[in-house]
Amino acid sequence: MSEMPEDIKNLVKEYKDSNTELSNKPYLTMESLKSALAAKGEEWRLDHETVNEKTGKTKKYPVSPRAVADILQKECTFCLIGEDDPESSPLAVYDIDNGIYNKGERFINSLSLTVERTLNEPSCKTVRHYLTVESVEKEPTKDKNLIIVNNGIYDKKKASLVPFSDEYIFVNKIATNYIEDAAEPKFDDWNFSEWIDELSDNDEKKKNLLYQIFAVAVNSNYISEVAFFFVSEEGRTGKSTFQNLLKNLIGNKNTTSLKIKEFESDFKLASAYSKSLIIGDDNNPKDFNQTSENFKSVITGELVLINPKMVKPFSTILTPTVIQSMNGTPKFNDVSDGLLRRLRIIRFNHSYKGNHGNRKIKEEYICDKRLLEYILFVALNLDVIEVENTKESEEAVKDIAKDNDPVIEFYEDVFYQLESTRLPTKFIFSLYQAWCDIENNPTKMKQRTFTKNLRSIVTKDGWLYDVKNLAPIHFFSKRDEELLKEWDINYKYRFEVDTKKYQPLIEKIE
Repeated sequence: MSEMPEDIKNLVKEYKDSNTELSNKPYLTMESLKSALAAKGEEWRLDHETVNEKTGKTKKYPVSPRAVADILQKECTFCLIGEDDPESSPLAVYDIDNGIYNKGERFINSLSLTVERTLNEPSCKTVRHYLTVESVEKEPTKDKNLIIVNNGIYDKKKASLVPFSDEYIFVNKIATNYIEDAAEPKFDDWNFSEWIDELSDNDEKKKNLLYQIFAVAVNSNYISEVAFFFVSEEGRTGKSTFQNLLKNLIGNKNTTSLKIKEFESDFKLASAYSKSLIIGDDNNPKDFNQTSENFKSVITGELVLINPKMVKPFSTILTPTVIQSMNGTPKFNDVSDGLLRRLRIIRFNHSYKGNHGNRKIKEEYICDKRLLEYILFVALNLDVIEVENTKESEEAVKDIAKDNDPVIEFYEDVFYQLESTRLPTKFIFSLYQAWCDIENNPTKMKQRTFTKNLRSIVTKDGWLYDVKNLAPIHFFSKRDEELLKEWDINYKYRFEVDTKKYQPLIEKIE
């Protein structure tokens, strides 16, 4: 047996002499907890040592994995972090210093080795096995009014900081301290508030949106149901500075990197588990995102399947703030309202090249704890009921829809030319086919699919879809038929409308 450190020997002797019970002590730090664990381990070895009657030699025995687990259960607070599948709920132990539950195997193993420093890897695994089987499952704290920061838990209802407690089940925290009435620091050649004003282009809604990003990012229990896209066509626009400022505020340990396409990989998505912030940097605007199911599910706080390394895949709810950075607008196969209304596009329109650049901003100012504490104070006192939607974002989202869906592009480019207020769907499809040929992009879309897509578009713009209860009659203009003939140069899609026939059509409602 290796020699017990002198300070631990003294601690054990102190407890022995005073007959003080080691368990259930209100440990204030991890250091005091570990001292007690080491003392309990030595106490167990002393209680179980034997003396050879012939030689008089004392033999000490290592603390067994079962006994180590018993000691840890008595001195520490363990639980299983509740997941959709209880069998997949990870074991976690309360970290007194940080006020969170730590799921790391290395962290838990270090506690086991504090009790018995001779445990090998299989023995540590056995200790974790006992703890996992015998610990109680607890749900993570989901109260959006409780936000765990670096120096406590901020209660938005009370507008004050409360101490860390193992009663709250948090697995990560904001890396910045909460300081009441924190003031904005002054730098000789840069001012944060003025910088935000500049990035906002003197648009109050955009300015509010930028501040809301901070407020949403610090509160992982608030599901904003939107993703933020930082867009700039060139470099040195302040975009990466804003991203790094967010990382510094939240903390690198609480941030992960995932590009849009990587959300659809359950293995890569596992990196977002227990994180408060996802930043996807340098997305290629030419990438075509065939599916966006996981991307939408993470944004809206729905179950996703993740596949962590060395762990059985399981379903969970991820609640990070999602930010994607790129040099152009993204391309999606899914341009439904379910996705597009969840996008917030923020354009970084200013150039900080040449004399306008300031290395101190990136290297010093956005790392300054006084600035981070000020931003945190502002963010915690900002109530976000609904994330702002700026005109800039709305126009960018329309462009995304138009660029990614030819039916939307057809509607935007063609419908303003039409005079009819009742349009048979068969005629519109023929017009669409001719338009696609004119655009050198022949379509293979079936009429049924086209009609379904068109219907969802036009109904938002004052059109009503009717199956067979109406005839076009005088509401159809023959001049629109001439437009089809003009575009159908190869005579492939000619269609003469019977204006007296009842047929599926769309009607413009005044």
